[in-house]
Amino acid sequence: MCDVGKKLVENGADVLTLGRAGMTNMKATVEAAVSEDMRVVDGVVADFHYLNSLRRKHDYDDVVDEEDEDDDEDDEDDEDEEPKKANSTAKRGLGGERGGGSNRRRHRIAF
Repeated sequence: MCDVGKKLVENGADVLTLGRAGMTNMKATVEAAVSEDMRVVDGVVADFHYLNSLRRKHDYDDVVDEEDEDDDEDDEDDEDEEPKKANSTAKRGLGGERGGGSNRRRHRIAF
């Protein structure tokens, strides 16, 4: 893998992508062999982070949609109240500065 990585870099590759889950433990070795400036992407880790971000977005959208429905029902009574702050999601525990995520639903991602 290291020899192939070096040849690809010599031929102008900007990024190297590991091709399968069995190569995950080779990432550091390939990075050391080619160059510190060369990006080596582990597809399994990248996919996991992508799926995790989709899960977080889905949870966030569900919470926002539920609040919007609740707000629509109470709009007539709330005419005198101040508008909600744009960063109110942080207070609800959705990964903002004050939150920490304790209120989020937990999901398992299986491969």
